[in-house]
Amino acid sequence: MEDIYSLPIPFEELWGRVKLMRVLHHLVTLVLQGTLAHYRNISSFMNGAVLSRYDVILDKLSDTDEENLLSLVKVFCLQSEVTQLLDSPSLRHVNEGAMKVIDAFKSMLPLSVREINIANYLEHVAWRILGTENVILVPFYYKKCFSF
Repeated sequence: MEDIYSLPIPFEELWGRVKLMRVLHHLVTLVLQGTLAHYRNISSFMNGAVLSRYDVILDKLSDTDEENLLSLVKVFCLQSEVTQLLDSPSLRHVNEGAMKVIDAFKSMLPLSVREINIANYLEHVAWRILGTENVILVPFYYKKCFSF
């Protein structure tokens, strides 16, 4: 994990939060498809390994609060092709960064250790973009964008 966390997140701060979170959708999709698709359904992974970490928080929220938070993050879900969001060099940069992360995760065995560490990484990158003041949005982002 030290190797993975030492890799730069292949984004540019000047893109702004909405674009960053939309590009994160692309990065997360690549990482999950590249590391888990042969073993597990991506939606079940997100629900079990990532969202289950937030069950206590989600259970304590009223339906109205949850709907409000889900509506805040819906703009972050990729609604257009990533090629419309990024120019070719930026897209190549993101894809190359994703491949480095994928290669590092693929060497992690057993699969259960890989899954725990992928879930940790997904939290890490979302926290880095959203910032500590908006960390409550992390489970809602992943729920809205990846829980099918």
